[in-house]
Amino acid sequence: MKRIRQLFLFVLPLLLFLGLSTSGETKQKTRSAFNAKSQEAISKNVLNQKITILPQLNKLNFGLGHHNGVNFYFRKTLSKIFFQDKRIDAKVSDIEFNDANVSLELYHSVLGHGVVTFVFDEELISNASDEDVQNILLTTMGNENNQYVFGNPASKIYDLYTCLHTHDTGRLIRMTKEEAETRGYQPCGFCFKKELYLPDLAVEMEIEKEWSARLREYEPVMDGSEKQIYLSNLGHKLLQNWPFPLMGYEYSFQLIKSKRMNAIAIPTGKIVISSTLMDALEAEEELEALLLMAIAHIERRHSLKQYHLKLSEVKNSETMRSLAKAASSVAGVFAGGGMLVPLGALPFRGAPGDDSPMPVFEKDFEKEADALVALYFDLNNKDKQKLTALIKKLQMNELSQQLNPEFGDEKVNVSFNGRTKRVENIQFNYFKNKNSFIYKDNGRIPVQLDFIYQAIFKQENELVVYVSDKSLLDIHHEFNGHKFVNLVIEDKHGEHEFKLSKKYTTEDLWGVQLTFEASPKNKHRFIDEATKLRLEVGIPRTASDKRSDQQLDTYTFFLGKLDF
Repeated sequence: MKRIRQLFLFVLPLLLFLGLSTSGETKQKTRSAFNAKSQEAISKNVLNQKITILPQLNKLNFGLGHHNGVNFYFRKTLSKIFFQDKRIDAKVSDIEFNDANVSLELYHSVLGHGVVTFVFDEELISNASDEDVQNILLTTMGNENNQYVFGNPASKIYDLYTCLHTHDTGRLIRMTKEEAETRGYQPCGFCFKKELYLPDLAVEMEIEKEWSARLREYEPVMDGSEKQIYLSNLGHKLLQNWPFPLMGYEYSFQLIKSKRMNAIAIPTGKIVISSTLMDALEAEEELEALLLMAIAHIERRHSLKQYHLKLSEVKNSETMRSLAKAASSVAGVFAGGGMLVPLGALPFRGAPGDDSPMPVFEKDFEKEADALVALYFDLNNKDKQKLTALIKKLQMNELSQQLNPEFGDEKVNVSFNGRTKRVENIQFNYFKNKNSFIYKDNGRIPVQLDFIYQAIFKQENELVVYVSDKSLLDIHHEFNGHKFVNLVIEDKHGEHEFKLSKKYTTEDLWGVQLTFEASPKNKHRFIDEATKLRLEVGIPRTASDKRSDQQLDTYTFFLGKLDF
């Protein structure tokens, strides 16, 4: 009896311990997945609530949150609602639970929709109440610490609040980014890792990768020389003064040792100048013009456009299979052309058996780059004679390359007077964000259209605009050739009619830059005090069609700017 009592006293605590452990495990397992009761309670108190979103100091679409000493992770979709520079308020329009994850769909009347997903671990979920989770969901994006950086006095590195790496947080100093840089702190490479989001960026990266490998193999780079430092400093100075928002590429300006006169604009921002070409230039303005041409080719994504143009010309699967490898040929030799020969034969040919090389940048893209450089010179009161001097030198170099025996009997096609006269006499109306128009419709978020510049030369009259939401026009379908896009502008002189030039369309993550050509009756008129405009999208007319018979999608924009 005594032995039984002793065994009972031993077994009972063991059973109680096992029972409690099993119960704890069951509770934790249930809690880690958010049971139905928790989902209902959290949804009730979060749906339709207002969430404040503070501007992030970088553009990463993920981060860490902190609750009672435990971290959680959150990620944001690539949405305008998270990529802004102002404090905004958004409404929670939907909530979704998936195990330990909670996704909130947010809505803003101007910026549209975005989704932020919170990923919790079991430790946090098991210890946090429903009210704790609600608080995390509603306050994380609006945490005041998101406006600051946190400097470590020991390492002189500053971090983002959503990307803290040290456990010794008590030593960190909260400050603005400007204060941190004034005190000599450096940004953390993990927190401030630059992310670039652009459509078709992967194609540009492949082109850049191929060209970088070839340059390393054939042409030694002159690092650390006075000329290299001078080139790099001048290039970045020009970027700071570029009159348009930059795409976001990481630019580098490299001097290579070569007897050939070449300049190459490689997608993603690598600009390569040969030492022989740089030494042949007589003034800093000539070198500026050369670098500006390269920047213009990269910012207007000419290599990518030319790649797609060549892609559309492909007729057989054999060429399709070789196309990815061939992408390097459209990188962008815009001064010279001889470099393509030692680096490999041009992959894009005319008829079968035709070995004649093709220009890397088409004349239309060259013309657009020239116009941008001419505009830059006008805005910065620089002598355009230096620009024309550079063009003449490049044309002489192009002519010598075409007559080089390496190319065989090639047709010489250099227009000496046309290109220089154009940059000397082209006239601009640079709007500098002074002409903005808004399209509003109850069925979608509003869209802003900005005039960028207008350029007139002889019978050319082009207007460049930016549309904040490319989905309005569904640009990809426009390139199929089944639709046209017209722009009709009302100003104090009446109506100006413009037709979209699709070759010059440049997309970024959100919007699209469009170039329109004026109708014949408007060839010599600048837009003056525009009040409203309309975009017309429709099917091209036949000879028998009347304008009134056409089915048009019409979007009317009125003078104004979106404010949020």
